[in-house]
Amino acid sequence: MPRGSSPGRLVPIVLLILGSACIGWGDALHTPRRISGAYGLFHTESGHYKLDGPNKPGTDAGGLVDGTIDSLGWNDTLIVARRLATFRAEGDGWMLVNMRSGQITGPHPDSVRIAVTQTTGIRLISAGSAYQELR
Repeated sequence: MPRGSSPGRLVPIVLLILGSACIGWGDALHTPRRISGAYGLFHTESGHYKLDGPNKPGTDAGGLVDGTIDSLGWNDTLIVARRLATFRAEGDGWMLVNMRSGQITGPHPDSVRIAVTQTTGIRLISAGSAYQELR
């Protein structure tokens, strides 16, 4: 140990480095609840919900649709989800995820959400309620 250094002086620095490295690690311990196939709903440590899908897990910064989800619904082929964009310039709105083709479109305005839910019969619920329903 260099002269004039004491282990006690290093402890706060080591704790600061270790503590900052652990922020968000709780998310890595959570697993998404499956909607269908490779798609799921992920509940973050901070209390938000994200969509999880092939090649873009919910633990990723914005999840499958690059944002948090506040409400959603689904059937065998389609997920309809209201996204709050991670990056504000991308805009909030309704995202459509085709689970068969993997195509993601949006954000769409309410008029598209109304048309899609009426034609498909998809029922929208809060992300928290959906998470409780899924196991």
